[in-house]
Amino acid sequence: MIKIIFMLKRKPGMSVEAFRDHYENVHSHLARKYIGHLLVSYTRNFVDIAGGHQEDAITGVSNAAGEADDCDVITEMVLRSEEDLAEMERINNLPELAPIFAADEERFLDRSKLRFFVCKMVVTG
Repeated sequence: MIKIIFMLKRKPGMSVEAFRDHYENVHSHLARKYIGHLLVSYTRNFVDIAGGHQEDAITGVSNAAGEADDCDVITEMVLRSEEDLAEMERINNLPELAPIFAADEERFLDRSKLRFFVCKMVVTG
């Protein structure tokens, strides 16, 4: 299995609520429409900085100053194989679809802060 982990930040000036609303009600629908058939799972983990949870999540450990501001959501996409990953990349880069994805990302993401990692999953237990 292949997991892609995205660390995404909302556009400057955009509220957390507006970011989450757009991601859940617009962007995630695009993903499911065009690449959903390739996904084993698609999870959005919204960072919770309310009430100091980032500081208190693990006793004795806290994030470095400003780290919680670096991303608003950690998204995980799980695919069955490297072939499915290649197909997802092909679809994402189709001349008729790439501008749709890019335009939507411009509406709610700070694309300069986008980070992603392609991982081979190892599950124990």
